[in-house]
Amino acid sequence: EFRRVLFRSVTGEWEALILIAMPLSLAGRITTTMLGLPEDEDCSTEDLTDALGELVNIVGGNIKSLMPGPSKLSLPLVAQGAVTTTSDLTEICEVDLNWHGEPVLVSISVPKLSGGAS
Repeated sequence: EFRRVLFRSVTGEWEALILIAMPLSLAGRITTTMLGLPEDEDCSTEDLTDALGELVNIVGGNIKSLMPGPSKLSLPLVAQGAVTTTSDLTEICEVDLNWHGEPVLVSISVPKLSGGAS
């Protein structure tokens, strides 16, 4: 079950919403690794938000660099629980990954009327 969701929007010549979802246990593991904390240490909400925000920055920046520009990245958004995107978006790519035995979902959606899906 996905409990942490990370968002990043791209605006400009190419527009998209980049979503990364993962279980809370994996979010904690990523956070301790990125911040150099002991594996058994509980992460604060602030630490989780900072580390996962940086993760979506890295992924979003890499995806943006492959698309026609110029485009800008929004500030990252880190949420917990189920998230529904708006109906004016069309998912163009969904990748189900496995990291250390836990699921990670990466999804890219574009506006239905933007030429971004071509």
